[in-house]
Amino acid sequence: MATTSKVANLNSLFNNVYDMAKFVLEEEVLMPRLVTRKTATGMAPRILSAYSQVTVGTIGEGSAAAFGTQVKTADGTITPVIATAAEQLTDELQATDPDGAANAVGIRLGRAMGRYIDEQIVDEFANFSASVGTAGSAQTVAHLAAAVAILNGARHTGPRYGVLHPFAYHDVATQNTGWTANPIASYGGDIFNEVMRQYFTGSFIGVNWFLSNAIGTGTAVWQGVFGPDAIIYDVRTDYALEMERQPSTRSWDFHAVHRFGKGVNRQASGVKVIGDASTPS
Repeated sequence: MATTSKVANLNSLFNNVYDMAKFVLEEEVLMPRLVTRKTATGMAPRILSAYSQVTVGTIGEGSAAAFGTQVKTADGTITPVIATAAEQLTDELQATDPDGAANAVGIRLGRAMGRYIDEQIVDEFANFSASVGTAGSAQTVAHLAAAVAILNGARHTGPRYGVLHPFAYHDVATQNTGWTANPIASYGGDIFNEVMRQYFTGSFIGVNWFLSNAIGTGTAVWQGVFGPDAIIYDVRTDYALEMERQPSTRSWDFHAVHRFGKGVNRQASGVKVIGDASTPS
C-alpha cells in the first residue's frame, strides 16, 4: 500500500487559499486636509458671497465720517453631489477567505472614495483666475516663485500649500533653466542645491509642497499654489459604508456613499500653475 508522507503529495486534497490583500497602489487622502472644510444639512446649494472693501478717507476736525455702503455680492455657488460606489461579495468568494474578504471590500471602497474626493478638489485649481507657467514646458522654480509673488501681491497671509504632480516636481528638481539660463553657474549652485536638499522635505520658497497623482498627466496640466481659504470642501453627510443582504444571489452588497460639494472660495488666495507633467525619462 502506497504511503503519502509529504505535503506536496497532499496538494490536491487542500482547498485553494486566495490572498486578496494586494490592492492597487493608492495614496492617502490629501486635499481635505489642505482646504477649508464646511458642513451643512441637506442638499441645497451653498451661495458664496463677498463684502466690498471699506474705503478710508480723511475729514476735518469736528466733522463726521460719511457712512460707506457695504455691498454683499454673490461670488459663486457650490452644488453638492451624491458620490457612490458599490461592490458585491458572494458567499462563495467569502468562503475562500472568511477573515479578509469583507475587510478587503471595505478598504477598496474607502480608498476609491478618498481618491475621488482628491480628484474633484484638485480640479478646482483650473478655476483660479491667476496663473503662471507655460503649457508644454517643464516646471521651474521661477514659475513656482511667481505664484508665491502673486499671493504676496494679493495680500494673502497665512500658510501656503503647493500641490504638484510627482512628474512636474521631478522637473523642478532636475531643471537646467530657471531664474537665469544657467542658475548653477550664475549662483554657484546655492539656489539649485537648496531645492535639491529640500526635495524630500517638502518646503521651500515659503510653501509647503505636496505631491498628488490625483492630478492628471500630460503636457498642459493645472496644479496649484494656494492658501486653505482658496477652496471649500463642503461636507453634507460623512462617508458611510452600508451592507445589504441579497438572498437571491447569495451575496452581500456593500454601498459607499458620501454627499459633498467643492468650489473656489477666495480667488486671491490661489494661483494655478500650468506645465508639463509627463513621465520622466
